[in-house]
Amino acid sequence: MNRLLRLFLLVSLGLNLGLGWVVLKNLREPERRLPASGRAWRDRPAPDDSAAWRRMMHHRLERLSTVLDLEPAQAERLQQLQVANGPVVREHRERIEAARLRVREAADAGGFDTEGVRSALVGLRHAQAELDSLAQEFLMQEFAVMTPPQRARYLELLPLDPWRSGRPGGPGGPGGQRGPEGPGDLDGGDGGPGGERGHRRRGE
Repeated sequence: MNRLLRLFLLVSLGLNLGLGWVVLKNLREPERRLPASGRAWRDRPAPDDSAAWRRMMHHRLERLSTVLDLEPAQAERLQQLQVANGPVVREHRERIEAARLRVREAADAGGFDTEGVRSALVGLRHAQAELDSLAQEFLMQEFAVMTPPQRARYLELLPLDPWRSGRPGGPGGPGGQRGPEGPGDLDGGDGGPGGERGHRRRGE
């Protein structure tokens, strides 16, 4: 899978897990690379808190302007894209949250309706697929505003692999610090995708 396709898929994942929040934290602390899960996911604004998301995206644009050395016209265009695309992303994020809730409700129902769970999962996949398509389009719109060096720097700020622990020496894997065979902590508290081990500075 080439890097751009991989980027599209992971940015789609990131839109659900608070990619904007992760990128903002990476902009603030470039030496502390955060994955698109774990603590950054827990710290993101609620899907329906539009004011908090607007503040986050405003700070993100300010930091991008500094880190990427954007021209005023570029920053203005990115702001226009955020204003236009933000409500669409929030709407689809809310649909996905609702679809996830239906999956949980179906799985927790007394008697466990297998077909009900399958149907709810299909709905979740469809909602995710819609956001996948939007993520690709919005990313291409942002790329079109940037110069090649700016795009290269922007790629460095995106969490391209949410399963890496962020430590030197190899991937952490979805199972935690030892890779797929380790259970890790689903909340990212003990070496999982967003745990303390994943937040260590390089070289420590």
